[in-house]
Amino acid sequence: MEIKISKPIIYTLFLVIITTCGIYNNTFAQGFIETPTIVFQDNFDDSVIDLSKWRLGTMKYGDRFNEVGATTTESNGILRVSQDITDAGGYVRSQPIQVNPTGNIIIKKRFRVHYANQYFTGASSLYDVDNNETVLGGIGYTNYHYKITAVGFSLHGSGGSVLLDPIWDEWIEDQLVYNPETGEAIYTLNNEYSITNTLDILTGTQIAIDFYSYGWWTGHYMEVDWITVEQAQKPDSAIYKIEGYTFDADGYPIANVTIQLNGETFIYSDVNGYYLIEGLAEGDYVVSAEMDGIDFESNSVQVLLNNDSPFTRLDFKELITSQLIGDIDKDGDVDRDDAKIVQTYINKPVSECPECDLDGDSTITILDARKIVQLCTCIKCLCP
Repeated sequence: MEIKISKPIIYTLFLVIITTCGIYNNTFAQGFIETPTIVFQDNFDDSVIDLSKWRLGTMKYGDRFNEVGATTTESNGILRVSQDITDAGGYVRSQPIQVNPTGNIIIKKRFRVHYANQYFTGASSLYDVDNNETVLGGIGYTNYHYKITAVGFSLHGSGGSVLLDPIWDEWIEDQLVYNPETGEAIYTLNNEYSITNTLDILTGTQIAIDFYSYGWWTGHYMEVDWITVEQAQKPDSAIYKIEGYTFDADGYPIANVTIQLNGETFIYSDVNGYYLIEGLAEGDYVVSAEMDGIDFESNSVQVLLNNDSPFTRLDFKELITSQLIGDIDKDGDVDRDDAKIVQTYINKPVSECPECDLDGDSTITILDARKIVQLCTCIKCLCP
């Protein structure tokens, strides 16, 4: 079967890719903790494209296209999708992959992308086969500078497009975790950089995945070393959950805190500091909260869920670090810098610098500045 991609769809992809709307910060999908089952894989070690797994076509501009499969090849364990003819790039889409309507779908691959000039766009998209093979969303690889500018790797879907800095011409691994019930997705690059977005909801029980490289003239390509599609099934006994809030030291909610389950990023706290992990099976879990620049009173907590304790409320509150008396500038020591600050507030209202009233007499005087000297933590009150 030959697949032809027309000009309007290409332009639509460009527009989707450049419509950035920020990182999606709501909580991710319900948890599916059981070991995922592989539903599709290819290591591309057959020296010939397995047509029981893939359909070949053309990424087409205008009315010109290359012979089917002419720029999609498999050799030395690598699938290569390239553009060797002007305005006609290689294109490959998987045969329908059977999945369940529930359970996170996990797509992993090892790949690299090369652009030959500043007019390139490639992609790996996810399709709803039972809904006329409509695009649910996908990942764009773009270096395009003509009338519009779009540069980066992007996770695009119904929530717009979220960008990551691109990595060109290097072998990298990525992972897309997609919840078919809610459309929520997390895209992770090299197990290090993650972005979230909302894709369309799957309407049936079959998906498909494609790869293409396309641009002006020739020389663009995408190579794939291997790909796997897995699905985590929700066990019948999955009735357990963990929820809670993330607070700062004053009790106000903190949004976008990373909540990890057994060392893996699972969800993020919402604008109210709330997070919910549900659909868990019975067992032991380690829950942790992480955010740059903030330490929590308990960064990591072990939780046991069973019939006697199916639900756990677990809050994370910012750790209050004790401050040195006299450390006015809060740099971890008491020195002449702190004394100078106190001197600037002499005879001014205490409300302007409450911590400058070191002797507690409700006034700021030279005596408070002298108190700093007595409290100095470094030799000669000179700290590095």
